[in-house]
Parts: sequence; C-alpha cells; structure tokens
Amino acid sequence: MSIISIYVKMLPITSLFLDGDIVMLLNNFSPAIWKIFIGNLLLLICIIFYLAWWIVTFKRNTAKRRGQAFYIAAAFIIGIISILIIASGIAELARFPQAIPVRLILIAIALSFLILLIVTAKVFHRAVTSELLLIHIWAAVEICMVNSLYSSANISFSTAWICSAVILLSILVSLICYVFYYRLCEKTRYRTGMIPLALAGLCAIAILLMLLTA
Repeated sequence: MSIISIYVKMLPITSLFLDGDIVMLLNNFSPAIWKIFIGNLLLLICIIFYLAWWIVTFKRNTAKRRGQAFYIAAAFIIGIISILIIASGIAELARFPQAIPVRLILIAIALSFLILLIVTAKVFHRAVTSELLLIHIWAAVEICMVNSLYSSANISFSTAWICSAVILLSILVSLICYVFYYRLCEKTRYRTGMIPLALAGLCAIAILLMLLTA
C-alpha cells in the first residue's frame, strides 16, 4: 500500500479531530482542567511503565530483565509528576466551595492507611509493603479530584457518584489483592499483582473520557 493511499484513508480521521468537537472541547479547557487532564494522561503512562516493570520482574532468565531499573524509575518519576500536576489542578478548583473539604478527605485517607496498616499486619499477618501506601495515595488523588470537579460544576452529580463508586470498588479490590497476595502461588501472584494496576489504568482512561465528554 502506497504512502499516498494511506494518507487518503487517514484524511477522514484527521479531519474529525481537526474540525470536530474534540479539538473545540480541548480549547475550552480551563487551566485547572488542563492540569487534571494532563496529569491523568501521565498517570496512565506511569501505570503502563509499572505494568512493564511488573511483567519483566516475573520473567526469569531473559535479557528483558535488564529493563527493570528503567521501567520502575520511569514509573516513579512520571507518577510523581502526574500527582503534582493533578494536585495543582485540584488546588485551583479549590476556590469553589467544596462538597467535601479536601482536608477532611486527606485526613480520612490518612486514618484509613494507619488503621489498615495495623489490621493487615496484626490480623492478617501480611508483610507491610509499599503497595498499601500507593493504594492510599492513588485513592486520595482520585477522590479529591472527583470532589473538586463536581464542586466546580465540571461534572454532574450522577457522574460524580458513579466515579466515586468505581473508585471505591477499585480500592476495595486492590486491598483484597494486597492482603491475600503472599498467600497465593507465584503464578497467581503475578496475575493478582496486575489487577490493581489495571484498575487504576482503567480509572485514568475513564477520567480522560469523562473530561472529553463532560
């Protein structure tokens, strides 16, 4: 197939994005919404690198394991940047009266982390690892973001409740995976460990689509 024929076939798709509602919507994004959009896009990229690291880590006796350090470093750096950008967007939206004060959300998340840290270690005898902290950081970012988007009238009440329900369900499933991880065989661990990452990735995609269609 020639380059010209490929170009001709791509013209309708290109014109859709150049002349359609998507570009108009992106142009209408406020600085705060842009930050939340870009932050979620970076968060999705972070999750992809984290998944790549997870997959490579479980692959033994292969040259691909050389990429472990790169994948986890990229995930860490991009993840920090994405959180800072999203937090900046949330801070800008905080000028609107918040349905739930951000401070209360952060306090509740912090208390949840401390309680689950004790419960998982003492009751379920689960070795403490960084995943529990990562789940709570992700939860804090997502809940504060949805709360701010609703409070600033960027999403409807029903959309906010649906997003909140999906986020809470993802948190619950992630915590279940965390608690039972070391009780599983290695093959099942490999698959179970990817579930929280996949859920976080799907939530990031859902947020991006929601912002584009809001």
